[in-house]
Amino acid sequence: MDDMSIVATGNATTIEAAPTSAPVDLAILEIHPTSVSFCWKHISCGDRNGEIIDYMYEVCDESGVSVSSGSVGSPKEAYVIKDLLPCADYSFRIAGKTSAGVGPFSANISVTAAPSPSLSGVEDLVVVEDESSTSLQVSWTYPMSTRCPIQFLVEYELLNREQCEIGCSMIKEQHAIVSSSQLTIEPLEQFSTYRVYLTPLNDGSTGPVRFATATTGEGVPLQLPSNVISTEAGSTSITINVGSAPCGDRNGEIVGYRYILIGLAPFQSDQGFEVAQGLIDVNLNGISSSSISNLKPCYTYELRIAAGTNAGYGEYESVIVSTETTAPSSVKDLRASMSSNVIEISWGFETTTANPCRATTFFVDYQVLDIECKSNIPVPARVEYTETSEMLATLNDILPEAIYQIWVTAGNSAGKGPEMTIIVNSNAAAPIAAPQNVVYLESAERQVTFSWDEVPCELRSGVFVSYAYELIDQTDRNGNLDRNGNVRETSVTLTLDPNIAYFFRVAVANDYGLGPFSADISVPTVASDSTRTLTIALIAGGTGITMLVVIALVCSCVLYRRRLSIKRTVSKPTGYPGELQQMTQFSLNDTGEDFFQPWSVTMQNENGVYY
Repeated sequence: MDDMSIVATGNATTIEAAPTSAPVDLAILEIHPTSVSFCWKHISCGDRNGEIIDYMYEVCDESGVSVSSGSVGSPKEAYVIKDLLPCADYSFRIAGKTSAGVGPFSANISVTAAPSPSLSGVEDLVVVEDESSTSLQVSWTYPMSTRCPIQFLVEYELLNREQCEIGCSMIKEQHAIVSSSQLTIEPLEQFSTYRVYLTPLNDGSTGPVRFATATTGEGVPLQLPSNVISTEAGSTSITINVGSAPCGDRNGEIVGYRYILIGLAPFQSDQGFEVAQGLIDVNLNGISSSSISNLKPCYTYELRIAAGTNAGYGEYESVIVSTETTAPSSVKDLRASMSSNVIEISWGFETTTANPCRATTFFVDYQVLDIECKSNIPVPARVEYTETSEMLATLNDILPEAIYQIWVTAGNSAGKGPEMTIIVNSNAAAPIAAPQNVVYLESAERQVTFSWDEVPCELRSGVFVSYAYELIDQTDRNGNLDRNGNVRETSVTLTLDPNIAYFFRVAVANDYGLGPFSADISVPTVASDSTRTLTIALIAGGTGITMLVVIALVCSCVLYRRRLSIKRTVSKPTGYPGELQQMTQFSLNDTGEDFFQPWSVTMQNENGVYY
């Protein structure tokens, strides 16, 4: 027994201790005005040091002061903090607990409580008229029993425009959202009643609406009277009728109208002299009227009317009125004169004892009675040319060599007076176009016939006289005329020097002067009657000019001694200095007797002859 050993085995448990770490991952679940729920993750297994039997929480305000703490009451990993203030800022933290004690607290998590769903309305709402009479001053108070920020929605509606249009709007208009307790609403209509609404607001709710009414002050009418009616009552009086001012134009209670009557002298717009002034009392039952007597017959006046309220009179509205009017007398001293292609017209006008009415407008008409080209252009009808308040007029773009009849008539609001007329013969002007399609045709005996198209009558600008032509020697450096002349036909035949090239041009002339010349047409040298031309080509080679003359003759042409007509072609050689002005004509005689004689070539530019 002494040498025998006994071994025993079994399980053992360590002693519990407080947790060595805090819960992690705190998160907010729900936010209410007076409560907030949050959750967290449990302490890791190796840091619990025993069984977690509860969690401890702590709540601090925005300054970090603890306002609440306690036990969750279970090992659940979520909790609801109650008895909070709406819109207040808080922070929370949590710690685990075992039977041996409480572990460390977690990091803080911050949250703001939700606003309260219940707001009270504003108090002491006051709306009063402002000094400007186009605005209202609004003020109020609010019991600040909550920490939530409060704003105020300000709205208004127009109830009675100018105390003459009830219920004209009834539509709320949002004016502003403010945080203060007073503001000015502008611009508003004068002498009008408004209702102002105030509603408290925060992020989560809307308080009850409060309202108050007020009326803006009176002002002078800003709009011109749009209801003035004037009637002619005879040759020496005018009756003024004014209807009720439209609502919206008054700016207050209309108490009367002030008028001024201005006499307008003839041919003036708004300058004159004051004839009468006075007041028109308001007829509350309809049209307000007043008569002005002892006026001049057949006269025009400017009637100025302004509406007034208790605050004063507004701007004047002008109305042009006239006493009884008849058509004026005829104009006098009608004159007309030509200047360039216009006719200047002038006349006079005076009233008479028999007809004292003045003219305000003059009417100028004209008709072309005859023109040089009347066979091609129909005589136009009478034209209503212009209306003017001046005693002169200008007829522009006058046709030359035409007969114009011009009428001038005085008129006014009653109509036109008798016509006065004058006959004017327009002056001629130089033609405005040159002959077109100028061509020439060679013939025997060194003669050349030039022809062209007839210039249309309407472009001749006057009575046709002739066509003027000019022939210029191309070799004359000064461009002097070789000859010129005049013909009435559209062609002319001239005998030219066969060794000279020419420029030809032509223009049309009337009894006033000469029109523009046609473009120059170039006429080369002309062969004489005893010769005919030969085709010659000039070819440049090396430093000189080589002339290659290729002549193909048919024997029968020599045997029968028939006249040869061979066309020539001349090209400017390469390296030829200057512009080619003239090349000598080369030819054979009719019989070909000198056909095989030596020939020479000459060319000429502006610097001389080139062989």
